[in-house]
Amino acid sequence: MTQRLKTAGLAILILVLGMGLIVAATEYEGGADASGPRLLTVNDLVSTLDVQGVVVAPERSPAHHPLLGVAGTTIWIGASSIEVYAYPDVASRVAEEQVLQRHIMQLEAFSTDGNPPLRVTSARNLLLLFYAESPDHAAAVHEAARTLAAAAES
Repeated sequence: MTQRLKTAGLAILILVLGMGLIVAATEYEGGADASGPRLLTVNDLVSTLDVQGVVVAPERSPAHHPLLGVAGTTIWIGASSIEVYAYPDVASRVAEEQVLQRHIMQLEAFSTDGNPPLRVTSARNLLLLFYAESPDHAAAVHEAARTLAAAAES
């Protein structure tokens, strides 16, 4: 039993460190430390998805996550929902994203239900949480975040 706990603890530690490296690389690639007041909005995300040819449903609803300090907006692409949280600055988003990533990794280490994992990505001050019903939806959201981060730098 203690060997299983040690193994599980080691797996969680590796996952948390790996996610920390991913967040750090994303912030470097996405220009989180770029100067300038350009903050992104839900409409920026919707416009970027539209340009990519992804159909975004017109309806929106409030989104809340217990680990996040800001309220968000839920949008839909097909059967996939995306919770979009807009922070007042990049530093706030990074801090809460790191807490959320650690929590998700801890839960997923013991998940056996077969449901799609909660995916997290970000662009500048936007934090996006989603369960992708298809790989195409996941790719579209990640590409939109990458596009927004690159556009915010210029």
